[in-house]
Amino acid sequence: MIGVGNAELIVLIIIAIIILGPKDTMAYVKKIKKFIFKIKEYKNEIETDLNNQIHEEQNLEEKSDSER
Repeated sequence: MIGVGNAELIVLIIIAIIILGPKDTMAYVKKIKKFIFKIKEYKNEIETDLNNQIHEEQNLEEKSDSER
């Protein structure tokens, strides 16, 4: 996660419950979970695309080297 340990996370949740109330806190937690999941999906997609590009470049270089 973003450098937040379990103790810090518990403190943040307690503060959120006090400020927002129990009902609103759970709604925000769900929204944050969805947001984090989307970010991870985008990261994985970008990582896969970059790896594919790198492999394609390496294959093209190998082909051009072998033709010489």
